[in-house]
Amino acid sequence: VDVLIEASRRLYELTPRNPVAANNYAASLLLRPDRAAEAVQATFEVLNQQPQSVPARINRALALVQAGRAEDAGLMLTSLTG
Repeated sequence: VDVLIEASRRLYELTPRNPVAANNYAASLLLRPDRAAEAVQATFEVLNQQPQSVPARINRALALVQAGRAEDAGLMLTSLTG
């Protein structure tokens, strides 16, 4: 898992304006619940670039749950359904 996180982090660093690379990095962080705060930040950056990205919103909701912010996660998911 750590190798995957490191590889996706490196790609994100090389292509910081690539929202797919940023979202993949965030998704890899979700494999380590102890890195939830980093995943929350990474998904924030993705959503700044692509506010309507459904995968990024789902990843952010999971990161928020892992960070103990279930209410915020619920609001994030509710916003997907309108």
